[in-house]
Amino acid sequence: MNLKKLPALVLAAVLQVLPLCRVATVNSAIAPSSFAIVMRWLAGTVALLGSYHAVSGASAAVVGVAPINPTTGLQTGLVTTNATGTNGQTFAYRVIVTNPGVNPQQAFYNVTALPPGLTINTNLGGNGNITGTPSTPGAYPVTLIAGNANYANVVTTNITITIVASGGASPPAVTRQPASQTLPVGTNASFTVTATGTAPLHYQWRKDGSNLSGATTSNYSIASVTTNDSGNYSVAVTNSAGSITSAVAVLNVLLPPSILIPPQNATVNAGVTANFTVLAAGSPPLTYQWKFNGNNLAGATSSSLSITNAQQADQGDYSVAVSNLVSSLTSPTAHLTVQSTTSVSFEFANWQVGNGSVSFDVTGPAQTNVVLWSSTDLTHWSAVSTNFSATGTIHLSETNTLPAVEFYRATLSP
Repeated sequence: MNLKKLPALVLAAVLQVLPLCRVATVNSAIAPSSFAIVMRWLAGTVALLGSYHAVSGASAAVVGVAPINPTTGLQTGLVTTNATGTNGQTFAYRVIVTNPGVNPQQAFYNVTALPPGLTINTNLGGNGNITGTPSTPGAYPVTLIAGNANYANVVTTNITITIVASGGASPPAVTRQPASQTLPVGTNASFTVTATGTAPLHYQWRKDGSNLSGATTSNYSIASVTTNDSGNYSVAVTNSAGSITSAVAVLNVLLPPSILIPPQNATVNAGVTANFTVLAAGSPPLTYQWKFNGNNLAGATSSSLSITNAQQADQGDYSVAVSNLVSSLTSPTAHLTVQSTTSVSFEFANWQVGNGSVSFDVTGPAQTNVVLWSSTDLTHWSAVSTNFSATGTIHLSETNTLPAVEFYRATLSP
């Protein structure tokens, strides 16, 4: 090598490295105010020095965006987590990575939801530049994406690109979102949003995407909510530099439980199944708990209750508590009467049948309540009447249309 050329070679190397060194040491007092670096391309310096080697199996890692000089292509500005540009002025930022892969020519970059007027080259070997002239002020959430065709996975990071108005006004940004609420009917609802940006800020609340008349402050309240107030609420915040819409807050208005049809009194013979049901309304989910003489029945948690093989011990008062997220309501009681099946001798006499009517006498114990039953198949019995027998004999007469065959029996009422 010609030693006379060595100083020139050293100078050339220094000139190649110097721009990157300037990026790392730039003072905030002299940095251009219209640009801001999210992170530096840490791999750039070591690559230029010839000491960078890709790690086998590594994948591209997004660091952030860095403002670049549109003329020189060099990065400028201060380290920050987000990016800022001016509406109507040239915007040039770069998605940068710490490890672009074994072959940087196989690297690729992408973003989501860029501000209007900005684009990025998504082809393999792209340089990750976000360029263009923004046309709409506002704060834009952006997801940065980087990968390399040599590897299967991609990596992402989230930033905000803010485009300010050319006059220097800052667009609105929501710093506290309205909160979702679940409330009982008749209570009061209130939504609040906190936003920053150049004053004056203007607010417009919306329900299910439609503007609410007169709802133009940072707070929105509803007195004594009804189920019609349930829905999705948001607020648009605007100023001279742009507009932003808050996240959606869901209002869920609940109805307390109500008893539409309470359980009814029942009378069954001993050994027969007794059934109780309740019909209730209210915001779901509704839960049920049946009670016997005021005490909870284990496992009785549906809208119906069956008591199989009912006995005298099951005779008493039954009720059900219906509950939801709002409150609990207990139904009126229903009394269960279980009739004794003690064997008692009855005699039927003086039958008179004809012209669609039948009459007869039933003789049994005196001073008792006698229940007369009828059946057409000796399996299903229906109570016809209950009579007090002072002398031991009662008379039954039916004049309604009778079936071709009908059976009768008598039992004592408890």
